[in-house]
Amino acid sequence: MAQSNGSIVPAPAPLDINDSGTVINNIKLFKSKFDLYLRANELDAKSDSLKVAVLLSVIGDDTYELLETLNATSSAATVETIFKTLQEYYEPKYNVIIEQFNFFQRKQEEFEIFDKFLRDIKTIAKRCNFGDLENTMVKVRIVLGVKNRALQERLLRAPDLTLNQTVEHCKSAELAKQQQEVLNKSDEVDVHNMTNTGNTKTKSVKNNSKWQDFSKKDRSSSSSVDVDYDCKKCGRRHGYKKCFAFGKSCIKCGKLNHFAVGCRDVTQLHKEVNNIGKNENIKVVSDNEPGYKLFDIMSVEIGNINAQSKKNGWSEIVKVNDNCKIKFKLDTGSDIDIIPLSIFKQLNCKSKLNKTYLKIKAYGGFSIKDVGSVELVCEANKEKICTRFIIVDDSKTRCVPILGLKTCIKLRLINRSKVESIESNVCLNSLIKDYKEVFDGGLGCFPGEYKIKIKENSEPRLNPPRRVPESIKEELKNTLSEMCELDVIVKVERPMSWSSNLVIVEKQDKSLRVCLDPVELNKVIIRDQFLIPTLEELRLNLNNKNWFTLFDLKNGFWQIKLDEQSSNLCTFSTPFGFYRFTRLPFGLSCAPEEFQKRSIECFGDINNVYIYFDDLLIATEDEKTHDEVVIQDLERAKKFNIKFNCAKVKYKQHEIKYVGMTFSNEGMKPDEDRVKALLGLKPPKCKLELQRLLGAFIT
Repeated sequence: MAQSNGSIVPAPAPLDINDSGTVINNIKLFKSKFDLYLRANELDAKSDSLKVAVLLSVIGDDTYELLETLNATSSAATVETIFKTLQEYYEPKYNVIIEQFNFFQRKQEEFEIFDKFLRDIKTIAKRCNFGDLENTMVKVRIVLGVKNRALQERLLRAPDLTLNQTVEHCKSAELAKQQQEVLNKSDEVDVHNMTNTGNTKTKSVKNNSKWQDFSKKDRSSSSSVDVDYDCKKCGRRHGYKKCFAFGKSCIKCGKLNHFAVGCRDVTQLHKEVNNIGKNENIKVVSDNEPGYKLFDIMSVEIGNINAQSKKNGWSEIVKVNDNCKIKFKLDTGSDIDIIPLSIFKQLNCKSKLNKTYLKIKAYGGFSIKDVGSVELVCEANKEKICTRFIIVDDSKTRCVPILGLKTCIKLRLINRSKVESIESNVCLNSLIKDYKEVFDGGLGCFPGEYKIKIKENSEPRLNPPRRVPESIKEELKNTLSEMCELDVIVKVERPMSWSSNLVIVEKQDKSLRVCLDPVELNKVIIRDQFLIPTLEELRLNLNNKNWFTLFDLKNGFWQIKLDEQSSNLCTFSTPFGFYRFTRLPFGLSCAPEEFQKRSIECFGDINNVYIYFDDLLIATEDEKTHDEVVIQDLERAKKFNIKFNCAKVKYKQHEIKYVGMTFSNEGMKPDEDRVKALLGLKPPKCKLELQRLLGAFIT
């Protein structure tokens, strides 16, 4: 820890600015400690120039270099202006529109306490620039976002409440609900008998409250009832207050707290089978016959269904066993064909049921009990086939006859439509032909030369060449020759000042990548501070995008030319002599920021273009805009002589792998290949293996 001469209290530790996640808190903490340091050593009354000198001497080398680049160490600087400069530099820049969107979308989650909800919306509101309306907007968001509908109704009846009064009402309501639950736990109920149909018979009740049927009040009874029962609302068996339908909407009537299997809205039931035919010798099984019930949750209707198709309900009348017509639900998501037992009995089929060993689950995970299988002849659209039907027990569970995908195709009940569209690879080949200057495989060059800045009075270091394995020595020699032909490196007799070692990386195609290993040089390089986009920023920008095209800048850093002095700094030693880079090499600490900066300068003003080092992504909501941006991007690359890698182009895709994630119009998810690679790793067995694992995946 640094300590000045004659100091009573030692100076605080240097400011740590290397962790972007905690740097703001580090600045605030360091400022507080520095103020205490000044007061403890009676320096707070001294001149501003003296306090600035003390601050710059204890703030740390990294921070001092940053302040130098920000011109914050001039003679007019004060302690306050220096800390203000640091806070403004590291303070995250918020998008007001996005923050306001998040604010108006924020609702209290299920089981979320009100205090957390309040803190969250207040935090977001401070970033929304509401000004004098901030308290009013917070109050409005509370009223519209609380999950307690009864409380929301009371708040809407009192629009003149202040923010504090609204908060008090919400806290009181939450506290009252918690107290009510505590009181309800004291009501002890013994259940001695319960039938499978959901009706409850009781023999004794310990409290004096009136016992109510579980099928009607399964959520209002005592919490001490832990007996599983068959619930009429979700169709499954569970314990008290564990209904799977609680808080969910019925897909038939739209009402809450029950599934379609427990829906009592009879107006939604199909009334009869239309246009059956006039053949009196054919028996018709219709929806209104005894035992025929709907179980809509077993099927999923997908696609864009017009009014007429929805009216028909994706159903078709099929002749079964030449003497009966049954209305089947066409379910392309089903692997089997199903007939309820009640309808099968009406077929008067003489075939015996065969035992099955299937576990049938409906949409939503509900298990369906089967009683066997049988082979039946089906006829539709002049097609006649024999298929196996699973007969399911519908005495307790409502269900409809279902034809699965394979049978639907065999009976030509559904058609697979192929949409004729322009193949993306055809369009890509046309683009490559039109912009052959961009995809010719040569070496591009950003405008201007780059000068590497190093600290004054830096002592040059000369490193001797490293030994290279014999197995790759010849390949290395060929690679160096190719780089000389591309004018990426030039051979020199001896280094002018600096000389670094060489790092050889084998690519996936077994070719070699030659990188600089400038360990000592990186220590004296003055890096240009340039903001690199974070994954969260990319996620927000790529939200709701439908079309993606990815261009890879060929040879990346090599497209930036070095000036003569910088080229001499990038001299390296090999078993074949000394070479120096004429283009920006891999390995320099300043290379990523400079490459990102130049890419932004060339392409950053084009809307819907997102740049992350050598990956240039075009993402739009509609195809027309996407095509326009692609052409604009290629024209810009042609203008500045920037080259793209033809082999790595991903053109007009609806899902794209980018920065280790997969993006689509549904949002962002991890790259499956990387997840598989992570899952395939062996668990670390020692400290060294754990450190190696953390170093590979945590940045």
